[in-house]
Order: sequence, then structure tokens, then C-alpha cells
Amino acid sequence: MVTRRTKALVQLGLSLLASLWMLLLRKIRQDSEDEQHAPARLSLVGLVAGGVRGVGHLWANDRDFWQIRTSRRRRFLASLVTTTVDVRLSSRSESFNDSFALGHLLGATVYRAWFGLLRPLPEADG
Repeated sequence: MVTRRTKALVQLGLSLLASLWMLLLRKIRQDSEDEQHAPARLSLVGLVAGGVRGVGHLWANDRDFWQIRTSRRRRFLASLVTTTVDVRLSSRSESFNDSFALGHLLGATVYRAWFGLLRPLPEADG
């Protein structure tokens, strides 16, 4: 069985790689001569919203909030809610969507670096 800490470290690695990949693609698109494919400007609101989403998801999972880690039914319901919110938010501008995705990855990376690499994972609350 894989430990929670090992899963957390894998999450950290994947979110870090995905963040770097997204930033690299933005840089490549920015350096492109083609103005039509230039990346959208980053939105501070999108970055913050994505960061809150990334941190919130991992925080709830680490603490087994509403038993989303241990109950399949509750995990499914929580996934439906977050997917619905994500779909609603995706109808915004390209700038917001790109910023939200990057913020989500950066938030998850920072959270996992703090809880999982530098500090132990929090235990489930009561």
C-alpha cells in the first residue's frame, strides 16, 4: 500500500512539472512571431481563485473534511460539486481560464511543498 506521504510527494512532483510546463508553453507562445497565438494576459482574480481551489481541495482531502477521502460516495459528491463550479467558471474569459488553471497548479504546488515535503501531512480532524 502506498503511504499518504508518498502520494503527497508524487502530487508535489506532478503539480510542479505541470506548472513549469504551463509556464514554458506560455513563454513559447509569447516569443512567437504570430500575434494571433499570443497567450492571454494573466488575471489576478483567476490566479487567486485557482490557488484557493487548489489549496482548498488538498486541505479538505488531507483533513478528510466531510469524509471525502474515506467515503467513496462523499468523494463522488464533492467531485460533482467542484466539477460543476469549474464548468461554471470556465465560461469566463480565456485570460481567467488560463490564470485559474495556473493558479490551481501553483496553489497545489505550494500546499504540497508545505504539507508533505517540509512538514508532515495533517491528520483527519476528529
